[in-house]
Amino acid sequence: MAHRQGDRQITVVSESCIHGPSDLQQLQQAGAVSVGEFWIKQSDLPPAIANLYGH
Repeated sequence: MAHRQGDRQITVVSESCIHGPSDLQQLQQAGAVSVGEFWIKQSDLPPAIANLYGH
């Protein structure tokens, strides 16, 4: 996701260290999230997704 700061556009990216809901929340507040490594390491996606979102 890109943010504008004055006349500059800033892109925020995170690609690792996302392991649970608190990590995801902090990154969402920053404006962008990529959880590619998280998906690759999961053997069963539906419960992994629920866990990531704190359900």
